[in-house]
Order: sequence, then structure tokens, then C-alpha cells
Amino acid sequence: MAKKGMCCGKRTPLILILTFCIFVMYTNIKSINQVEKSTSQMKRQFDEYTYNATRIINLTKAYISSLADGLLQRSTEEHQSAKEHMVQRKSHLSKMCELFRRSTEYENPQLFYRYPQTYIRNITFPTYPFHLLWCPVFKAGYTNWNKTFLDLDAKLDPRSTDITNSSNIDTKHHHVRFLIVRNPWERLLSAFLDRLEYHPQMKSFQRDHFGRLIMAKYHNVNASALPYEKINVTFQEFLQFIVDEPRQTKHHLADHWVQYYEYCKPCDIDYNYIGKVETLSQDANYILYKLGFISARFKDQKAQTTAKMVKYYESIPCYLMDKLSLVFFWDFKLFDYDLKYPACSE
Repeated sequence: MAKKGMCCGKRTPLILILTFCIFVMYTNIKSINQVEKSTSQMKRQFDEYTYNATRIINLTKAYISSLADGLLQRSTEEHQSAKEHMVQRKSHLSKMCELFRRSTEYENPQLFYRYPQTYIRNITFPTYPFHLLWCPVFKAGYTNWNKTFLDLDAKLDPRSTDITNSSNIDTKHHHVRFLIVRNPWERLLSAFLDRLEYHPQMKSFQRDHFGRLIMAKYHNVNASALPYEKINVTFQEFLQFIVDEPRQTKHHLADHWVQYYEYCKPCDIDYNYIGKVETLSQDANYILYKLGFISARFKDQKAQTTAKMVKYYESIPCYLMDKLSLVFFWDFKLFDYDLKYPACSE
């Protein structure tokens, strides 16, 4: 009996060990099943995420493709529209130049002191084999063009060229020749607001020089002794000064309001692109496109002068507007602008 008890005593640890092993095996099997279940669930979730991600990517690609097609279509339409405008403007200029060449202003330059030389800029680009000729008209997109050219690493020659007519131009080398113009009434107001009015953050040569001349002429004061901030010129005085003193600078009007036909000589130089401030972005991007800069965009900054036209011109006497229309007559005619006054006072 003692031996039997000892035998049972030895079996007990074995049973316990076996039970423990079975429990561990069961637990592991359960864990494996849970892992397999979890893995299967994760796989389903992953497949779902992959499907959704693929769907989103495909939709995004389709949207980008559609957007690109739309932009390309819009760009193509804008270029086509700009091209049509350029052709129309050049045709109109050609017809008007026939009349202008028979005018007193053209035939008798000694009476009007035609601009002694043009200031056409010769511009080169690092990746572009041709040169660009640009007549930089002040108050007609000049600043925006400068910013755009600088972004394109263009080299600007600030000196005057020897170009005075089309015979001086190598059309094969100077592939693009352009100028930008603006409604003359709006340009005059823009010049006054920007250059004659007082701006604390910027000192203007035109205010300091011509503002003093205007003060001396119409206010009978010692304008040279006036502090810069005390120069007070009205828009009417500015316009009257243009009529009274057409030979303000070297026998012509000052650069910021000189006539286009004097400054750029559009009837002597063969410009193949004529842009306008009124359609500046479209025209400028088309010119850049013709230069080969497909993705370049013009650094446009919308003019704020248009909304102020009536406010400033409604107090100007109509007789003064009549005289101004004679001073800038050929600018209106050559570039197809309406001579109608924004407003005037009887």
C-alpha cells in the first residue's frame, strides 16, 4: 500500500505539469486564432484603405488632368484672343500712321521739338537666343514689366539705343518688338496721383521739380524755398502746365506724361506687338509666350486709377480738356482710344 501511495504521489506533479502544458497550448492556440482573426481583419481594412486611396488618387489625377486641360484651353483661348487684338491694333496703327506722316507734327518737327532719341531697351535672356526690344512707357505697366523681366533673369540695358527707325532693326535678331500703351486720360491722372501728390514714404523727382515750377507759375511764390511736403499742386494746375509748357524737359513733355508718338515713334519703328494696360495680363502673357516662356506669368498689379477718373476730371474746365485733346490727339488716334472726356466742367 505504501508503494501505491508513493506512486500516486509521483504522478500528481506530472498531471499538474501536463495540465499546465495543455492550458498553455490552448491559450496559444486561442491567441493564434485571435491573431489570425486580427490579421484577417487588418488585411480587410488594408484592402479597403488601399481601394479608397487608389480611388482618391485616380480622382485626383482626373481632376488635375481636367484642371490642366482647362488651364491649357483657357491659356490657348487667351493667347488666341491676344493675337487677334495684336493684329487688329497693328493694322489700325498702320492706317493711322499714313495720316500721321502727313500731319504738321510729323512733317515739321522743329515746331514741336520731336523727341531727340528713343529710349528703347535692348533685353536679353540667358536661355533665349534672340533679343527683345521694348519701349518702356512710364505709367503704362512699366514697373510690372521690370519685375517680370528680373524674375526671368533678363539683362536690361538702361542706355538709349541707336534705334530711330525700322532700318536700324534686325528683325531676325530682334524677334519681339513691343510697347504698352494706356488710355491717355487715365495715364495723365495716374502720373499726377503717383508723381505730383504727396506720399510720405516716397520722394518724387517730378513733385520736387515740376511741382515747384507749377507752384511758381500759378501761385506766385518762391517755390524753391518751399519744404517738399508743402508743395501743393492741383490736378487742374498740372494739366494747365502741360498745355502752357509743352517743352518742359529738353523741348518735350516730361517722361511720365510725354506723348507715345514722341517717345516710342510707333510710325517709324516696326513694333510687332502692341499691348494695352486695359488688357495687360492677357497681352503680356502672350508676349512672354511668343518669347518662349510657356509657364511664365506676368507680374500684374491692377491699376486703381479707373474708378477715380470722373472724380478728378469733373472739376476740370471743358476748354482745358479741349486743349489737352489737341496735345495728345495722335496718341488717341494711333492707338484707337476714344477722345471722349471722362468728365469736365462747363
